[in-house]
Amino acid sequence: MGEAPPSGGGCPTAGRHTNDAAALGATRRPVSRWEAAWHLLGFSPMQSHGRRVRRLVPAIGMAVLFAVTARAAEGRYIVVLEGKPLAAPAEAGGRAAAPASADRRARIAREQDAVAAWVEGKGGRVLERFQLLNHALSVELSPEDAGRLRAQPGVAGVHPERHYRRSLAQSVPFIGAGRSWSGQNGLAGVTGKGMRIGIIDSGIDYTHAMFGGKGTVAAYNGNDPARIEAGTFPTAKVVGGTDFVGDNYDSSGISGPSTPVPDPDPLDPSGTGHGSHVAGIAAGFGVLAGGATFHGPYTATLDPAQFQIGPGVAPEASLYALKIFGASGSTSSSMIIKALHWAGDPNGDGNTSDHLDVVNLSLGSDFADHTSGDPERDAVDLLVQSGCVVVIAAGNGGDTAYKVSSPSTAPRAISVANSTDTVTLATAVQITAPPSVAGKYDMVEGAFSKPLSQLPAIHAAVAMAKPALVCGPLSNASELAGKIALIDRGTCNFEDKVRVVQDAGAVGAIVANNVDGPPFTMAGAGGIPALIPAVMISKADGDRLKTALAAGLEATLSADTTNVHMELADNVDPSSSRGPTYARAALKPDMAAPGASITSASAGEGAAGIAHTGTSMATPHLAGAAALVRQAHPGWTAEDIKAVLMNTAVTPMRDAKGHPYGEARVGAGRVAVDRALASPITVRAENDGGVVSLSFGQILAGGPVTRPGAFVVSNHGNTAVTLSVVSSNTLANPGVVLVPSVAQVTVPANGTARVGVELRVTPALLREDADDTSAATIGGYPRFAVPEGSGELWFLGGPVDVHVPWYSVVRAASQQASPTRLAGTPAGDVVTLGIPTRGASGHARPLVGVFQFGTSSIAEHFNDQRDVTDLVAVGAATDYASARSVVDAYLYFAVVTAAAWATPQRYFHDFEIEIDLDGDGFADRVLLNNNEGSASGGDPEDYQAANDAFVTGIDFLDGFGIEIAGIANGLSPAVADTAPFQNAMLVHAVTGAQLGLTPGSPAFRYRGRTSGSFSDATASWIRFDPTKPVVDGTPFGIRNTPWQDEGPNVRANVSRPNAGAAGISQNGQVAVLLVHAQGLPGLQSEIVRFNLGTADIDGDGLPDAWEMANLGDLASTGAADRDGDGFTDAQEFAAGTNPADSGSRLMLVPPVQAGPALAWVSVAGKRYSVLRADAVGGPYAPVRSGIVATAATSSFVDPELPGATHPYFYRVQLDP
Repeated sequence: MGEAPPSGGGCPTAGRHTNDAAALGATRRPVSRWEAAWHLLGFSPMQSHGRRVRRLVPAIGMAVLFAVTARAAEGRYIVVLEGKPLAAPAEAGGRAAAPASADRRARIAREQDAVAAWVEGKGGRVLERFQLLNHALSVELSPEDAGRLRAQPGVAGVHPERHYRRSLAQSVPFIGAGRSWSGQNGLAGVTGKGMRIGIIDSGIDYTHAMFGGKGTVAAYNGNDPARIEAGTFPTAKVVGGTDFVGDNYDSSGISGPSTPVPDPDPLDPSGTGHGSHVAGIAAGFGVLAGGATFHGPYTATLDPAQFQIGPGVAPEASLYALKIFGASGSTSSSMIIKALHWAGDPNGDGNTSDHLDVVNLSLGSDFADHTSGDPERDAVDLLVQSGCVVVIAAGNGGDTAYKVSSPSTAPRAISVANSTDTVTLATAVQITAPPSVAGKYDMVEGAFSKPLSQLPAIHAAVAMAKPALVCGPLSNASELAGKIALIDRGTCNFEDKVRVVQDAGAVGAIVANNVDGPPFTMAGAGGIPALIPAVMISKADGDRLKTALAAGLEATLSADTTNVHMELADNVDPSSSRGPTYARAALKPDMAAPGASITSASAGEGAAGIAHTGTSMATPHLAGAAALVRQAHPGWTAEDIKAVLMNTAVTPMRDAKGHPYGEARVGAGRVAVDRALASPITVRAENDGGVVSLSFGQILAGGPVTRPGAFVVSNHGNTAVTLSVVSSNTLANPGVVLVPSVAQVTVPANGTARVGVELRVTPALLREDADDTSAATIGGYPRFAVPEGSGELWFLGGPVDVHVPWYSVVRAASQQASPTRLAGTPAGDVVTLGIPTRGASGHARPLVGVFQFGTSSIAEHFNDQRDVTDLVAVGAATDYASARSVVDAYLYFAVVTAAAWATPQRYFHDFEIEIDLDGDGFADRVLLNNNEGSASGGDPEDYQAANDAFVTGIDFLDGFGIEIAGIANGLSPAVADTAPFQNAMLVHAVTGAQLGLTPGSPAFRYRGRTSGSFSDATASWIRFDPTKPVVDGTPFGIRNTPWQDEGPNVRANVSRPNAGAAGISQNGQVAVLLVHAQGLPGLQSEIVRFNLGTADIDGDGLPDAWEMANLGDLASTGAADRDGDGFTDAQEFAAGTNPADSGSRLMLVPPVQAGPALAWVSVAGKRYSVLRADAVGGPYAPVRSGIVATAATSSFVDPELPGATHPYFYRVQLDP
């Protein structure tokens, strides 16, 4: 994918029946969550405006990810029909289909005609028909009719169109390509000759010297991009392709029309250049220092210094330009599918035997949630089954769990992460004054600004733009003339900011990032390119430079100023997206390749190169490598080629501190194509569906867990091979290991062998955060780590040692719960009640949250992702008792759903609490699940900036975005594990001041609201007064939060006066919501009720509070002897002893002799006290304490009793 971004209708609603009087006034409706778009993974997008921009579908787009709102009236959808497409294998697991029969084509056409007629009958339009890799239609239809279409005969699914964004000299030899060209180590040289690589992107500038063109700007400018002039295209290098969309296309409709206008000329627009840059890395000829095309010979001994742009990985492969992006903006699912169909059948005859050898897609959409039936995923997988290797960027979402982008998550695709090569050179801003900050600061040029390579060095004073965001008129425009403007990122798009300071006379612009992480390439918005250079620096560097403004800050901007980062060799670029996949926790990305600061062709610049960073640049390294392997092994399947590239990758990769990167960052490791060419052995998981790696999905371990698996080892050589089998853990997580069934395996020549494995999970040994390469904090907020285990299974002793990754998301869990659902309440205004929990636990410290119950609902049991937003309970808590101020007090709100989510990222699901301060039935504040990256910029929908520092955001509904209220779940993971991943409960924390509460008006109403891609729910309003909580567990909680340790000591205070103020009668019930942070499915929440009208709800003569505190439940009838000490529970209650401790015994013995002697049953070594009173009702005062028992019966004689003239009354008690 490309330049790295920051690390930073439905059916009518129906009322919902519930089982609670204060129940959810919930409605459910199908929701078209996104109008998806694909963007090229190359440049970062502009930022979205406003809070309520709904979730966009990912955008595959060129340089920009735009925030796109779904159309209210009409939307575009991919309609998948039942039945197989033309290229589908005849049997599951088979290879590519034979040419389709006329009958099959006719049947598909008839089925599509029927659906098309239905769509058109509803006033919709059919935009595209797909028959080769998908049996599907692209349609434009109202959301309501799209919902109805799902129920029509023959329709398998209806999917919103997505918008996708588009995400050498040293990197190519670094991955072993040079040695592959030379045929070292006994191998025949391979350069890609005869291989055909499709570049699905923004087109290719075939006039550029990198592709054998004339290599002049004039040749490019003289080419009409809407038609093919004689002798211009195709060329010897770019041998084919087409433009599916036209230069003005933008699927989002923001910077151009969303209706494609195709033409035959796939020339890459100069303002973009993404496709040309990508194509050059995969298979460019190379450009010599003087600007001439290099035509070989290609050997390992080439001197990088002789090149202006080094050769691509497969320099003699042919290229096909499949243009699906316009000059700016995004592209759609339909255009991607259309290009994939073209790659599978270039001549369009329905026979895939002419498919391209390799296809590169440097594009994607963050937070992939593809599941079976998804049209892009299915098209990719079927194209691979047809024989084409498909290589896709993993995305530029950074070190954020589940952010790996689609369609790279298609099982058979090769998903590519971004790494560095031997030397990392970063372009830099030179600060020359004042001395306190002088030095070089890493920077990245904008995609829309004047390239520094076309300008002499610019030296000028630096002035801060005011306002710093530059999203409107400047207040100090005259101060910027002739200076370099310092600007803050945020709120509006980069291009507009730079244009404002340009118009004020600035000679350059430095944009300071607003989130932690490295700078990245700023994208334009499709306007006229800036006339001045604009660069981005990191937030930390920006903060430092701002401190020196008053001292006379001066800077030099030059393309020749660089920083050398030797410590970053073979590191993962911080922008590279992290896996696993959302739906099944499957391992992606598959492997890594260099993609940081890669110089390749600059479209429209003749022979010039430009450096870009991102998975967009890493992906074509893999595409070129796949072409080399395919050339060397023409009989191998696409799956074989993927496997050998993964099996021979360099692993482990390590960060600058020597910590290994886990498989969720880099998959099998960094590509080494020379090793791949040397290996006749391939290994992949049994029945892997093209994935190669072995993923065990999501495991919640309430105790020891085992999972079986197996690998198939294939020997493509003519000699049998015996291999040693060894498993390794990449992440230091001893609680999860993979154990092979054998220590050695022999694989026959041209045969296979099976090796069984077993995943073993020991919860007590699990680490909650096993990845030492990830930061503990982000932007000052704690990062929550996805609990995972991963490693490699090695096969040693062949020509090349090979390995295959294994992976699992595995979290220690608990079965603890309250055994009681209803109990009585002892007398008193404020009483402390025990609510003990019991059960086995695989977690060392499971937590339970104690909340005043708000409302609940019966789960709908949707059995799909709608369960995740099926709201089943909400509750509230406050630490007002310790804060003693409603302004300073924290308030906590629990949201519980019917099924677990993989991650609480807002991209997938909304978990909100709405606050009504004035009782008018409308929300005045909204608490929402968010993260530091999105929330720090004020836009909760800024998913590109999303990270794993989960927070509660607060929206004041004033149009100015959101603020951070506090850490998600109310506790830092450094204090205790609240398990935000793989869970069905979330807690929001906020202060009374943030809610706008005052001492004079502390009460308010709240309600829960959830929404997602498939459904939403809204609860009824609940009144809550934090100064008068009916239930309060915070005095017993960790740091006065609602969280307590599970077990016998869970407690809460219940206030009868506050219950009365809340409208609960003297004989009514108080409800406590228990939320179990580590609870297994079905045990993540429960409601325990206490009857205020009785202390003994079951009438067994034992106060319920005593039973709960001492026995943990109400199961005793009094006649039982729980501890087997010979005394019934009732007797122990009367004696004040512990009925669960056989060593706690006390009972008076009937007199055995005359005289003033007391006798009682005792336990040797225990201490007892005797108390005396003048009346049976007391008061009782100690007569003797610390009487040590020496036998089973103890006695005491009151020395004051002889001669007494009135009776005395005695008590005997067991001392603590």
